[in-house]
Amino acid sequence: MLILAWTIRPWESKAFARNRDPQPLRIITFSIAGFILWSAVSYSWGGVFDGAAHHTFLWLVFLAYFLVFSSLMRTDPANRFIISVMAIVSIYIGILCIFDYLTLEDFKMSEGYIRIRYGKYAEMLATLSPMLWALTIYAKRRSTKVILAAGAVLSWMTVMLSLSKGAFLGSVLGFFVLFIGAILFSPKVFRRRIVIAAAIWIVFSVGFQAYFVISSDVPATTDYISGAADPTRGTTAFRVFSWALGRQMFNDHWLIGVGADNFAIRLTEARIRYRISNADNPKDEPGEDYIFERAHNEPLQIAAELGVIGLILVAVPFIFFAAYLIRHLFRKRDTFSPILWASVGGMAAFAFSSMVSSFSFRSAQNGVVFFMIFAVGVNELSKRGKRNRSSGFSFSRPFYIGCWAAALLLGGYCVSKTVAEYHVDQAESTGDTEKAHYHYRIARAIAPEYAGLHLSAAARNMADNAPETAAINTRLAITNGIAMALNYSALAKQQIAAGLTSDAEATFQEALSVYPRSIYLRTEYIVFLEKQGRSDDAVLQQQKAREIDLRNANGWYLLIKSGSVKAFTLSQTDESIVPPAELVPQPAVRDYLDPTPVPAEDQ
Repeated sequence: MLILAWTIRPWESKAFARNRDPQPLRIITFSIAGFILWSAVSYSWGGVFDGAAHHTFLWLVFLAYFLVFSSLMRTDPANRFIISVMAIVSIYIGILCIFDYLTLEDFKMSEGYIRIRYGKYAEMLATLSPMLWALTIYAKRRSTKVILAAGAVLSWMTVMLSLSKGAFLGSVLGFFVLFIGAILFSPKVFRRRIVIAAAIWIVFSVGFQAYFVISSDVPATTDYISGAADPTRGTTAFRVFSWALGRQMFNDHWLIGVGADNFAIRLTEARIRYRISNADNPKDEPGEDYIFERAHNEPLQIAAELGVIGLILVAVPFIFFAAYLIRHLFRKRDTFSPILWASVGGMAAFAFSSMVSSFSFRSAQNGVVFFMIFAVGVNELSKRGKRNRSSGFSFSRPFYIGCWAAALLLGGYCVSKTVAEYHVDQAESTGDTEKAHYHYRIARAIAPEYAGLHLSAAARNMADNAPETAAINTRLAITNGIAMALNYSALAKQQIAAGLTSDAEATFQEALSVYPRSIYLRTEYIVFLEKQGRSDDAVLQQQKAREIDLRNANGWYLLIKSGSVKAFTLSQTDESIVPPAELVPQPAVRDYLDPTPVPAEDQ
């Protein structure tokens, strides 16, 4: 972006509004700027520098991209640069995706890798793809048409191969907006080509999904939507629970929110309050071994973090764009180009996916592409309004400097996190305790709110037989957003090892207020109470565990008290006991596995 900003030297180019209606760009720019300012101000009540800084700097870069691309469309009317960027990115990611699929040995073993890796790009490609299909209609040179068609097909194919249900359904919506809007409201000269493109898209989409359903061991995206590839609907249930927690956080802090990027840090508070009024819904304890950072719904997360005020500020640009579009739609029915409908379709795809995604604007590449497509749409829409040759919204030198500043601020922030992560890695890889703590001190000075750093330091403290210090670091990790059941368990064990039994009991009680239906945590608490000679309290907790889930309660108690071999053996003859391999959370089971027997000749 810095290179692009320097290359176009926007302050020397014509004003943004020259031969355009300046109102859309002006209102949208200042609305986004207001949202960015509110994000920065949220540090005053959120109290977490990392969250406010990251969110503010990231949105500054989004605004910078929006302004740069808006200027570029005035200095390069053919949009060669933007078109090249869209095509190259889509082709590169598409080829990489195909290579990964062709080299798969076992899809089940690689499913998580595939879905996470390409799920991060699915929203971006869902936003780009309608534009590439529309540009293919415009291309006159055969070579250009081939390149754009390759980008269009590969971008849509990668969305389908990502197996992201939200991105897939969002893309379908986006293409529907493109084709229907362009057929009904674009100049007649384009309609035949649009109908042909729509027919090709339908045949390709249906055929692609049918191939995976009929001829491949790899499930199609439609299999995940129908439940054939995910009969438990685990990811759907997890999202529903995430939305419930997000709503709870918003209800508790509806006006100004909890602070930018503070969702993970304030989640335990929301979870406790939600469980008070929803003790049995859901019946299990979703995400107790998961680093829960996002609401899986971008508008809901913005509302929870920045309140009604933040939600209104971020919504204004898009509400204004929609109102402006609708107003001119009824005035000049046949003047909207397919490019405008491709922009609207791409944004619609992104918006739909954002309602169920944990990425959305939280992943930089998604936001950059969205605002690039948004800039295209604003540029097309501004052609419809009243021209203003005498005054405009110029990309002046201050705006140019601001774009540089935005990129440098985010770059500096990212560099600081990279340096901190480097020192954590160095601390973990050295066997020298003194050197390890030296690296931890540097990392802590650079990123004191980095939860992973404190968790890593706690592990080193335990290796150094310093459980009390380990407990301090684990508490810092929990406070800074890694409040998993596993970490509460680790904290209690560290406090027990340090002789802090009252602190350990307080930790168990806190953990069970956050995860009241966690059989794992409750069973560890039961064993703790038994060791303290408090059998009556232990029996009471055991009754609660069995009321929640009898089979899991028996399975966990046997595993912790008697070891994995005995627990497994008894589970084979007693259906009221869940075997160790089926207990949740599975990472916690590893702490109680019996040692592997050593062959006699090796003893």
